[in-house]
Amino acid sequence: MLKQKEVYDVPYGYRAKIGLVVVGPNLNPTPEICRMIPDYVQVRETRIHMNPVVNVEECSKLSEPLGNAAGLLAEGLSSQILGNRSAIAFACTAGSLVGGPGWDKKEIAMMENATADFACANAIPSMESQSKGIPCTTTATAAEEAMRFLGFKKIVITGPYTEELNERFRIFYEDSGFQVLRVVGLGIEDLYEMGATKPSQAYQSAMEAVVP
Repeated sequence: MLKQKEVYDVPYGYRAKIGLVVVGPNLNPTPEICRMIPDYVQVRETRIHMNPVVNVEECSKLSEPLGNAAGLLAEGLSSQILGNRSAIAFACTAGSLVGGPGWDKKEIAMMENATADFACANAIPSMESQSKGIPCTTTATAAEEAMRFLGFKKIVITGPYTEELNERFRIFYEDSGFQVLRVVGLGIEDLYEMGATKPSQAYQSAMEAVVP
């Protein structure tokens, strides 16, 4: 735990700032990432509209507003005083792979182009970016890169989604070079119900996906 003096001696987010683009009424991404970040890293979010039906049709509509959302976040992430050690993530896995291989890269380009006017010379060094603005990623991209870094070859996938979306997950990660052994979903289509999923349900689903 940080000492009180340390907390008061530095401004919020002086180490880095993370911007999240979250969909509709999904309450999970921000508190989850706040549990994982190191000290002095600040999380800020903005939201894009989504009809509360989690299917291929609705998830396919989420790309269009990403540029505007990233631009709004950029205003709060760039600072002439604190520097610009910032990154933006689209926190919707289904929305970042629903269009198939390369869909996430298209969304990243949209967000980075929208932040091009916000110089980020001190960007987080582990994130490669062709943009002059704030480096961006998606959850589908981050998962792929993390598994590749860890040397994974065979994977199983579990989530709250329906079979229709589960198949999109399989296609995306198989095209990324992974052998997908099994995909298990809770079959939830209502976004409010998905947001109310208990950690115990996620754990049980993950255990069902395990291949001995």
